[in-house]
Formats: sequence, C-alpha cells, structure tokens
Amino acid sequence: MTPRQHQILKFVNEYITVNRHSPSYKQIQEGCQINSYNSVSQCVNSLDRRGYITKVPYAKRSLRVTEQGRNEI
Repeated sequence: MTPRQHQILKFVNEYITVNRHSPSYKQIQEGCQINSYNSVSQCVNSLDRRGYITKVPYAKRSLRVTEQGRNEI
C-alpha cells in the first residue's frame, strides 16, 4: 500500500467513525489535501481491488472499510 492510499484509508475510517457515513470523493480530496480528483478515484479503486475497502458501484457515499483495512490502519 502506498503512503497516499494509507492516508486515504485512514481518513475514510476516521470520517465514518465520526459522521456515521462515508465521505464523498471531494471530501477525501480536501481532507487529504490532494490536488487531483482523479488521484482520489484511482487510490479508492486500488484500495477496493486489494480488499481494504468495499464500495457499491454508482452509489454515493458507499465506501466501507473492511476488516483487512482496519488491520492496516
């Protein structure tokens, strides 16, 4: 896992803990101070493929941190 992916995973986990729903990609971009929306999308997709998070395609705020993801934080 890259440092950026770890940063996003940690941010998503903390956001869900506090707000009871997942952040939007824009909120991840701002919260992690990432310049490119596309970078957020690529990192989230990679985390999903690797099993650290799950997401429902075409659904808003559908990110969930898996047990494997929690173990990496």
